[in-house]
Amino acid sequence: MSKDTNWLQKIKQNWQTLGLLGFIRRIYHKWVWQSVELVWLRLDLTQPLPSATGRNRWQIKFLTDTDLPHCKRYFEQHIPVYQRLLQQGLLGTIGIVDDDVVAIFWVSPKSYFDHDQYHCEFIVEEQEFYQFAGEVAQPLRGSGIALDVQLYAWHNMQLQGYHYSICTIDSINVPSLKLHFHVGFDECGKMTRVHRYLGRYYWVKHECYNEPKFKALADRYRRKRLIKPQ
Repeated sequence: MSKDTNWLQKIKQNWQTLGLLGFIRRIYHKWVWQSVELVWLRLDLTQPLPSATGRNRWQIKFLTDTDLPHCKRYFEQHIPVYQRLLQQGLLGTIGIVDDDVVAIFWVSPKSYFDHDQYHCEFIVEEQEFYQFAGEVAQPLRGSGIALDVQLYAWHNMQLQGYHYSICTIDSINVPSLKLHFHVGFDECGKMTRVHRYLGRYYWVKHECYNEPKFKALADRYRRKRLIKPQ
């Protein structure tokens, strides 16, 4: 089947599923005007952190150039981006199973300008670092490796004198918000709105707020048992 035929079939399926108005709405939000609302969260590394899963199914380390070939099975399309991020001095923490990289989370020791998705700068303060672009291969999702990989990064950054991990989460990504609240993140009282027009023009606005916007969600999923960081 040619790419053109496959593309036409996808259009037909979307048209049949969504109807005319739904189809037009999807095209508009995908290609004309997109908007995302990012919530800033902070994890205090001086407070008790969750414990590792204690499983020995994976090796955890920082990514190096020699590890890039092992990303091919699950993250092949991202390898050029990983190479560029390494050249920028950013840290990728990876989980390896059977010589394959199955999980990766990135850390910027300083403020980070996102060239790939949001096209804006995420500014952090002294003793803060910015974590972003977490991904776990489908077969390992729900295994606990995501937490173990992040714990490795948090403990190593703590040893370098950092006290806080900062991240931003799409406000409609409820599963990710639940996970971050569960491991101890709190709202920073800051929101970043990113708007994209015609796929290339970006408009960014930062806003601050006083009352937590996700207090009920955070209270519900906050972890109960804690241990002190190693």
